[in-house]
Amino acid sequence: MQVTQTPRKWQWPRLTQLPLGVEITLLLIIKIGLITVLAKTFFAHPEAKHMRMPLQSVEQRMLAPSPAATPGALPLPASSSSSANSALPEATKQPE
Repeated sequence: MQVTQTPRKWQWPRLTQLPLGVEITLLLIIKIGLITVLAKTFFAHPEAKHMRMPLQSVEQRMLAPSPAATPGALPLPASSSSSANSALPEATKQPE
């Protein structure tokens, strides 16, 4: 009984005549090089390397409560108290 192999209709072309492991390694090195160039080009360090932000002002800006009158913000629920502090969130109310 004779087994016949059917020829492949299409096969990926090899770029070189090197062994497959060496060819894959070369392609990976080229790919890593291109990714590194793109990263350095588009995600570079800031031009003003000497510029530093004061830590205290960054903390104040990041941790400050959001303003209540932001456009598109949901209104705060009304409380039964009619004092001036009733429109403020609980975290920003002054102790009475």
